[in-house]
Amino acid sequence: MIVIKKFKGQLPVSFDPFLQEKECMVNATEMANIFGKQTKEYLGNKKTIEYLKVLEIEFGNAKTSIEKDQNLEVQRGNSPFETEKMEVENDENLEVQGEHSPLETIVRFSENILKVVKGGRNSGTWIHRYLAIDFAMWLDPYFNLWVVQTIDEIVFGFARKRDLSFKRTLEIKDRMKELKDKENRTGEDFSEYLMLDTELKQEQHNRSSITTERIKEIQILIFTENEMGAVKD
Repeated sequence: MIVIKKFKGQLPVSFDPFLQEKECMVNATEMANIFGKQTKEYLGNKKTIEYLKVLEIEFGNAKTSIEKDQNLEVQRGNSPFETEKMEVENDENLEVQGEHSPLETIVRFSENILKVVKGGRNSGTWIHRYLAIDFAMWLDPYFNLWVVQTIDEIVFGFARKRDLSFKRTLEIKDRMKELKDKENRTGEDFSEYLMLDTELKQEQHNRSSITTERIKEIQILIFTENEMGAVKD
């Protein structure tokens, strides 16, 4: 399920979260478009290539060499290193890897580290969130902060909202108990108790809404994956 955000109201940037794995990939082509850059300027950098190797070793999800070989062939055919005009939304900045690209001499990359989508609504070069953060810093420090915050919200926002709600619920219950156990209760105490009771119900409703929203997101993700699997079969 693609999440689209805009940096300071400018061009959109697409985020593709793997909800069940607490992971996320980002469309690097769209990131580069905002600053009039090309992804090959960053991906062809020696330090970037070394970082890609580390990410592949630590987080690459290709389970067999055959899977990695298949993905490498995709990268060689559609990767971001040599410009080619294509009839897609990001045709101005979607590059194709050439014969002398650095990717031909380094480790194979899993699709959760680096992948290129050619054509369609989600076309472009997609990179792992850790690489996206590094790329964002390379582009602009303020953009880097925005990318970090956006990824953080997409990947961990659900758990954080629930945790904060649970924390506030405990605080409310403790205060309500204090008021209830108070010997000489006043009218103000009673008013506060009623307000806290209303807030308590609101927190419970919020958690229920958050959970429902999360379930819907997962259902959409599962439906999309099953649909894609059916097409492949």
